[in-house]
This record gives sequence, structure tokens and C-alpha cells, in this order.
Amino acid sequence: MTQSIPDGLGTRIRLTRTRLKLTQKEMAAKLAVCIRTYQRYEDGASEPPLSLLMDICEGTDLRFEWLVFGSGTPTGITSTETIRIVRTFIDQTDPHRDQLKPCKRAAMMVDLMDHLQNGASVSETDICQSVAAALGGEKVPNAT
Repeated sequence: MTQSIPDGLGTRIRLTRTRLKLTQKEMAAKLAVCIRTYQRYEDGASEPPLSLLMDICEGTDLRFEWLVFGSGTPTGITSTETIRIVRTFIDQTDPHRDQLKPCKRAAMMVDLMDHLQNGASVSETDICQSVAAALGGEKVPNAT
């Protein structure tokens, strides 16, 4: 079976937890997941939803781009624009999880992050069109 979870994601989740001085049980409770599910995220045996990764970053100085992709520095401010784009992406792709494989969703997210890091603006319409293209042209309504 092909590994679709980004290399080191579980390690970065573990590093984040230890940096916050939390046990696995405490981190699982904070994220409202059962302990075994959380352990599978840290072990790299299961892929956490993007919304959970965003929850880990919000309220801390942890950068979303570092946690998910391992790029850049671990700490700093995740921009409001990045948070908006990621939340919109999650809203648009979650209903299609069965049709969009994790590696495809990850590739789409990398593409969006590249656009943001290069100073390009990304609209909700852009995200909807990207999701529609990935679904083979299926109409995807805006989140608003």
C-alpha cells in the first residue's frame, strides 16, 4: 500500500505535543479525539483531517505550513489569509473525501500554499474551481 501521509507529519505532531508539555491523553482530549486515534496520528499510521491540524495550530505560535508540510520554521504567525484559505479548502473538500484521495488533497493544498507563499491571492472561487477540476468537472458550490 502506498503511504499518502506526508513524511514526518506524525513526528511533527509529537514534537508539537511535547513542546506544549502535554501527554498523549491530554492532547487527545484537547483535540476531542480518542487516545488511540491520536496515537495513530503520532505514529503515522493514520492521516489526521486538515481541520484537526488547523486546530492544533490555532491558539499557538505553531505555523500550519510547518506542521503539515515540514516547510519553513516551526514557529511564527500563521497569517489570517492562510487560515481563511485552509478553512475554505476544508469546507470544499470534506464533502468529497471519498472521491479525492488523501494524496490528491495534499497536492492541492501544497499548490494553494505555494500560491500564498508567492504572494498570489486565492479566492473561494479559485478553490471551488480547483476542487471541481479534481472531481472531473463536477459543480462545486461556494461555501458562502
